Amino acid sequence: MYSRRRTPRGVKLAALFVIALSTYLALGPASRAQSDVYTRWVNLFNPAKSFDHPATIVVDGNGNTYATGTICTDSPCAHSESLVIKYDVNGNIVWKGYLAGPAQGSESFANGLKIGLDAQDNVYVLSVLSPNSTGTDIALAKFNSAGVRQWVDFIGSTGTTGVIPGTLAVAPDGNTYTSYGSYNTSTSSDVCNAYLLKRDTTGKQIWSHEVNPTTSDCDSIPFIGVDGAENVYALFLDFFSSQIHNSEIIKYNSAGSEVASFSGNGLGTITAFRVDANGNSYVAGGGAPAPPNGVEDPIVAKFNTSGTQDWYYDFGPPPASSFPLVSGFVDLALDPAGDMFVAWTRQLTGGGSDISILKFSSTGTREWTSSYNGRPSSSPGSDQAVAIDVNSAGYSYITGASADPSRSCCFDQIVTIKYDPNGTTLWVERYSRPGLDTGTPAAIAISGGDLIVTGQTFDGTVSSTTGSAWTTIDYVQDAAKVSPTSLSFGNQALHTQSAAQTVTLKNTAETRLEITGIDVTGDFQVKNGCPATLAAGASCTFAVTFTPSATGARTGTVTVHDNWSGSVSDPQTVKLTGTGTSTS
Repeated sequence: MYSRRRTPRGVKLAALFVIALSTYLALGPASRAQSDVYTRWVNLFNPAKSFDHPATIVVDGNGNTYATGTICTDSPCAHSESLVIKYDVNGNIVWKGYLAGPAQGSESFANGLKIGLDAQDNVYVLSVLSPNSTGTDIALAKFNSAGVRQWVDFIGSTGTTGVIPGTLAVAPDGNTYTSYGSYNTSTSSDVCNAYLLKRDTTGKQIWSHEVNPTTSDCDSIPFIGVDGAENVYALFLDFFSSQIHNSEIIKYNSAGSEVASFSGNGLGTITAFRVDANGNSYVAGGGAPAPPNGVEDPIVAKFNTSGTQDWYYDFGPPPASSFPLVSGFVDLALDPAGDMFVAWTRQLTGGGSDISILKFSSTGTREWTSSYNGRPSSSPGSDQAVAIDVNSAGYSYITGASADPSRSCCFDQIVTIKYDPNGTTLWVERYSRPGLDTGTPAAIAISGGDLIVTGQTFDGTVSSTTGSAWTTIDYVQDAAKVSPTSLSFGNQALHTQSAAQTVTLKNTAETRLEITGIDVTGDFQVKNGCPATLAAGASCTFAVTFTPSATGARTGTVTVHDNWSGSVSDPQTVKLTGTGTSTS
C-alpha cells in the first residue's frame, strides 16, 4: 500500500464537472478521397448565428436520425437551450424539442447531454440546466416519435446539495437508467457520492441506489450499460485525488439488486465502456494506479457476464515524460463476433498525434492498428479521435478532428475514415465549409447503408459573430464490393471459350443489397450466380469466361448495378483483359 494525497473538494468537483460535460460539449459537399463514398445530405442548423453544438446522436430502424445538444437563442450567446432534433432519411428536420433552464440574472443555460431510443422510437434526452451556476438541475425528458413531449423529471440542487450530471441508458421497453453525483454545498468536505436511478416508461421512479457510499472520496458513474436481460452495469469511478483514480464495474439485475462487482487486474480512469447483449463488459482506458503518483498503464479488457476477467491487455508503463497519463482511448465498438475496435488518439514521438483504431479479437489478441493524420509525416498535425462504429461485417468507421493539410497550423476539420476488416483504409472524407472553416465532430452512427456524423463547424467566409453551426452529415456509399477488380485470361485460341474465372460480390452494408443487373462488354461472358437480393454482409459469386472474336489484345468490363445511389455514377467494375491467338 502507499499513501494517497487528497485533493481539495473544489478541485475534485471542478474536475468531475469538466469530465461530465466534456463528453457532451466535445469537441456544402465533401471532397472525395475515393469514388465509393458520397455526401447524401448536410444539414447546418444555426438560427441565431451563435454558438450551437450537438453532443451525440442515435438512429432508428427507419433511417431517421436524432441528435441532442445545445442551441443559443441569441448572439452573443447569453441564453442557451437543450435541443433534440429528428431528421428524416433525406436530412429534413421533422421536429425539434426544447428544454430551457432557469434564468441566472441576465443569463440562462441548458445543454442536451445524452440521448436514447426505446423499441417504439420514443426519444429520451438527458440535459443539464444552468451548468455554470450553483443552481444546477438535471432533467430527463421523454418525447414520442412525433416529437410530443410526454414528461420531464428533474433532479435538482437545493440550498445545501449540488448535483453533477452523469449518463443515460435506455432499455428497449422504455425503462431508463441515469446516473448523477451529489455533494454538500454548505461544508468544505471533499465528499461527493454517486447515484444510479431507474425510471419506467411513464417516468415513475422504480429504484434508486447510492453506489458505494463514501465519507472521504468523490465518486461518479460515467458509463452505464444494459444487456439483453436488462441487467444493468455501472462503471463506477472513485476520484480519490487528482492523481489516484480507481474504477470497478457493478452489476445489478432489473429489480435493482446488486449481483456482482469486479475490476479484474485493476481499473483506473476508464474512458470507453460497452456492454453486449450477452452481458459481457468491455473497457478501455487506464489500469490500476501505480505508486507513487498514480501512473496508469493504458489497458483494454473484457469481462464475462459473471464478472470474470476474460482477458486484459496491458500496453505497459507510459514514458515518464507523458505523466500525467492520458491513455488516448476515447471510444470503442463491437462487431457481432465479439471483436473490439478502440478509437485512439495516438501520441507521436516527435510531436503531434494520429487518429487510430486498435482491433482486438474476441479472445484479446491485438490484430492490427491503423492510423491517419491529415498532414505529412514530416509535419504531422495534432489529430484527435472522437468516435467509432462498426458494422456487422466488421468494417469500421472512425471520426475525429484533423488538421487541415492545406494550412500551416491549427485549423481542424471533421474527418471520417472507413477501414475493411483487416485494417486497410477504404476511404477518407474531410468535411469543409467555404473559407477558413474549422470543425469538430461529436458522434457517429451507422444507419442501414448510411453513415451519420454530427459535430460543429465554423464558416470562415463570414464574420466570427455567426458562431458555430450544428452540423449533421449523411455519407452514403455503394454497398457492393467486387473482388478481384481485374481478371487476365492470357492467350486464348480464336473462337474458343476459356476456363471460367470467379468474381466474388459482397454486400458490405447493414441492409440488403438489390442487384439490378450485371453487364459485360467485349469478348467476355458472365454466368451470374448471384441472387436478385443479397442480405446484409452476404456474398455471392459469378463466373467470367473469354471467347476472342479476333486476334490480338482484347478488353472488356463487368459492371455491377445495384439500388445504391453510389452505383449510379460509380458502379462496381471488374476490368477484363485477354489475347486472341490464331488457331493451330
